[in-house]
Amino acid sequence: MNVKKLPTTMIEVDLETGEETVHAITMDLLPPPADCCQVCGARHDERAPHNQQSLYYQTAFHADHGRAPTWEDAMEHCSEEVKKITISVLEENGVDWRKEAS
Repeated sequence: MNVKKLPTTMIEVDLETGEETVHAITMDLLPPPADCCQVCGARHDERAPHNQQSLYYQTAFHADHGRAPTWEDAMEHCSEEVKKITISVLEENGVDWRKEAS
């Protein structure tokens, strides 16, 4: 099993004094099921974009890149034809696919 270690912090609060201590820790992100895309955790054709809204994809991508994934990131591996179709569908549904990741 390919478990991804994600760096994060934990705040310990002394209940008597209210003093906070920050500890560096890691949490484990379990891989998606074997029949799902191992990048985004969704079921899709390998030629299709990753599911940019998948919680797994957002978490894993942020851990690797320090930012949220954009639709452009999700389409990066796609052919120009698939990108055009995806952009058309996103725009028809009012999605600002060019929006910067936060």
